[in-house]
Amino acid sequence: MMNKNHDERTLAALAHASILLNLFTGVGGLLVVAGLYLWGRQRSPYLAQQAAQALFHQVRLLALTVGIGLIAPLLSGGVTAWCLSPLAALLWIGGMLAALRAGRACLQGRDFHYRWLGKSR
Repeated sequence: MMNKNHDERTLAALAHASILLNLFTGVGGLLVVAGLYLWGRQRSPYLAQQAAQALFHQVRLLALTVGIGLIAPLLSGGVTAWCLSPLAALLWIGGMLAALRAGRACLQGRDFHYRWLGKSR
């Protein structure tokens, strides 16, 4: 476990919580977390690791929801296409809750790794 000061923990939590900006801006959270990663990679290994996790989580979530949005109209209507919109919403809500949980872990000084992303270096 890396030694983390208060500023590193706060910025790491901000990297994860930046996903909330996507609700209002579409990709604003991606820009914030990418900036935090670029800024922190030379200054803090902990911040860089957490920002990388947050960035890949946001990209993965965006790709999944956009993919569902593109596939739904191609389906021949009916129940299948109708069920995909709530699925995308549930994915997004679950992804935001996971990001907020990650931010809380960072504030407590713990490392956080999203499932299916693996550990950052």
